[in-house]
Amino acid sequence: MVKFSREYEASIIPEWKAAFVDYKGLKKLIKRIKISRRDAAHLLSSSSPSQEQQLVGVVAGSSSYGFSVLDPVRALAARFSSGTPPARAHPEASPEREFLEKADDELEKVNRFYASQETELLARGDALIKQLGILADVKRILADHAANTKTNSAAHHQAASWAGPPPCRRPHLTRRPSADATSSRRRSPCQVGATTTTKARHMNPTASRASPDH
Repeated sequence: MVKFSREYEASIIPEWKAAFVDYKGLKKLIKRIKISRRDAAHLLSSSSPSQEQQLVGVVAGSSSYGFSVLDPVRALAARFSSGTPPARAHPEASPEREFLEKADDELEKVNRFYASQETELLARGDALIKQLGILADVKRILADHAANTKTNSAAHHQAASWAGPPPCRRPHLTRRPSADATSSRRRSPCQVGATTTTKARHMNPTASRASPDH
C-alpha cells in the first residue's frame, strides 16, 4: 500500500507547491507530540503523590488554554526541559501548541491562495464574457450587412426584369474607301488637279492636240 505522503507529493502541482500544506513539517510535530506524551506518561508513573497534586494544580490553573487533557503533558515537558517549577511552566511552548499554530498557518496559507486564484479566475471570466459579447456584436453586424447586400441585389435584378431586354442596335457598317479616294486624300490639291487634266487628255486625244493652237 502506497503511503499517504507519497500520494500527496505526487498530487502537488510544481508551480503551486508553495501553496500546498507542509505535510512533512506537520508530521514531524506529530512525532514530537507522541514522544512528549510517552515521556510524560513515564514521569507520571514514577512521580510521588505530592508531585501529582502539583501537576493537578497546574492543570487547574492553566485550564484557560482549553487543552485540559494535554495540560499535564505540557507541564511535565516544560518542567524537565527548562528546570522551572510546574507552576511557572509555559504550556504554550508545548509540541501540541506548536502543531496547532503550524496547522493554523498552513490553513491560512491555503485559504489565501484559494482566494487569490478565485479572484484571478473571476476576472478572467469577466474578460472572456466581454470578448464573447464583442464577437456576437461583430457577427450580428456582418450578418446584417450580408442580408442588406442580398436584398439590394435582388431588387436590382427585379427592376431589370421589369424594364425588359435592351433594344437591338444595327451594326454600323463602314464603307471601305476606294484606292482612288484613299490616294486623293493623301495628295495635295495641286496634285489632284494635275491628275485630273492628265486623265482628260488620255480620254480625249483630239482636245489635247487642239489645245496648243488655241
